[in-house]
Amino acid sequence: MNAVNIRPVQTATDLDRVSRLVHDVYVSAGYFDPRPDGRLSVYGEYDPLPETLVLAAFEGDDVVGTLSITLDGPHGMSCEHDFGPACAAIRAEGRPLMAVWRNATADSHRTSRIDLELIRTGAVFGIGLGIGTFVSTVEPSLERAYVKLFGMTTVARTDGVDGVRGAGLLMCGSVPETYARLKADGVTGMEEAVQAWRRRTGRMGWVEGGRQVERMGPLHESHLVEQ
Repeated sequence: MNAVNIRPVQTATDLDRVSRLVHDVYVSAGYFDPRPDGRLSVYGEYDPLPETLVLAAFEGDDVVGTLSITLDGPHGMSCEHDFGPACAAIRAEGRPLMAVWRNATADSHRTSRIDLELIRTGAVFGIGLGIGTFVSTVEPSLERAYVKLFGMTTVARTDGVDGVRGAGLLMCGSVPETYARLKADGVTGMEEAVQAWRRRTGRMGWVEGGRQVERMGPLHESHLVEQ
């Protein structure tokens, strides 16, 4: 395996590569039927938001892994489609909140720990923006691993995830705890990217206590560069 570099997606071309990877991984797992164009945009309406960060693992020009993060904000989080009341209860606890979603690793790289490195990098961004709690929709077979690796807890279950062929769990974890467990302070080279996301979202660091925001209408203009 060649060297793999994890970094935020910044161009429409790279986001398209992400959609192709997600298609292949999710179809292989049996979550979706194949699409004619070989692309799958899961909750793609969140991609243009300044609150959303898409991380990708690049091997040369190829995307071999991806993970998305959305800060709780005016448009909410993708997991609210299936777990609205549970997400509302977590939000009411008052800690800054983010969703970790669309985690996929190429079948050819399953043993490479890329998925773990993506979560480790995601923890760096969560700490950088002062996020206290994260939530994620998880396949039931991964529940024990997420408890052991990240200290997460299961807060809700569903027999059918929106648009996906399969059951799901809503799991909740502490960003600082996960950061410590994964020794994410060893992740380097992300300082400028963290600062850029801070500027884009207007969130400059830890804010003690949170606030609920009203849901808004149209999504923000995309921050991705056409390339």
